[in-house]
Amino acid sequence: IDSNKTKLKDRSYYAVERMANTHILPFWKNIPLSKIALKQIEAWQNELLNKTYYSFNEKKDQKYSSHYLALIQTRLKTILNFGISKGYINDMKISMFDKVKHRGEIKKEMLFWQPDEFNKFISVVDQLCYCAFFNTLYWCGLRLGEALALTWEDIDLDKKTIKIRKSYSKHGHQISTPKTETSIRDIIIPDPCFQALDKLHRVHVKTIGFTNDKFVFDFEKPLDENSIRIAKNRYCKMANVKQIRIHDFRHSHVSLLIHLGFNPFDIAKRLGHTVEMVNNVYGHWFTDAQQNMVDRLNDYSKNLV
Repeated sequence: IDSNKTKLKDRSYYAVERMANTHILPFWKNIPLSKIALKQIEAWQNELLNKTYYSFNEKKDQKYSSHYLALIQTRLKTILNFGISKGYINDMKISMFDKVKHRGEIKKEMLFWQPDEFNKFISVVDQLCYCAFFNTLYWCGLRLGEALALTWEDIDLDKKTIKIRKSYSKHGHQISTPKTETSIRDIIIPDPCFQALDKLHRVHVKTIGFTNDKFVFDFEKPLDENSIRIAKNRYCKMANVKQIRIHDFRHSHVSLLIHLGFNPFDIAKRLGHTVEMVNNVYGHWFTDAQQNMVDRLNDYSKNLV
C-alpha cells in the first residue's frame, strides 16, 4: 500500500487502502507469506462470494457484484506479484489463480436519465448553486472531482468554455492534476448550462471577497459530497424521477451524445477518456444506436422505391 502512495491520485490511493483493509487484510494478515497456498486462496474466495453489504438504495443486505469481486481479486494478485518481485514469496505461480464470480448473475443496467427526466429534475432544483452544478454535470459530462475543483478563472463566459486542468478529492481536501493526461481538455458549454453558470457568476461577483480564484461550486470551498448526494436524492423525490448516482449524470451525457449520433472518438475527447475506454464502457449503446440508424435508413430507402 505504501508503495502506491506516490504513484496514485489521492482518491485512487484511498480506494486501494480501503479495499485492502476491508477485503484482504482481515483474512490474510496473520498468515505467513511462505504458507500462502491455493487452498487458502480458495477459502478466501469462498468468503468473498458469501460476503454482503447493506444497500441503502435497496434497503437490504446485498452480495457484492461479480465486477467488484474481480477488482478485489485483482488487488490481491497485485499484492502477491509485489511480494514475488521483492523476493518475499518464492512460488511465482501463486498469483495465477482463477478469479471466481457469482453464477448466473444478471448484469445491472447502467443508469442514466433521458433529457425529459433531467428537465423534470432540474425544474425542482431551487438553489442556484445546485442548479448550475447539476446542469454542468449533465450537459458537460464532467467527473465530480473535476466539477468541484472549478474556479471562475477556469470558465470563459465570453467564449463559453470550461478548462479542465485540475481535480478535487475529499480525502485530504486536496486539489491535484486531473485523473489522466486525456482528462486535460477544454469543453464548450451548451446553452442550458451556460445560462445557469452565468446566473451564478452574476451573484458571485457581487459577493464580498469575490476573486476569480473562488470556487464555482461553491465560493470559499467546494461543495461537500455528502451534501450533494442528499440534495440530489431530495430533488429526485420532488421531481418523481428515478434515483441515479452522481456519476450517472456523466453516463447520461454520453447516452445523449450517442443518441445524437456522435462517434466514440469525439465523445472520448469531450469526456477526457481514451476511445478504448469509451468503447469498453459504452460499446453496447453504440450497437443499439447503429441498429436504430439502420432501421431509419431502411425506412428511408422504402420511400425511394
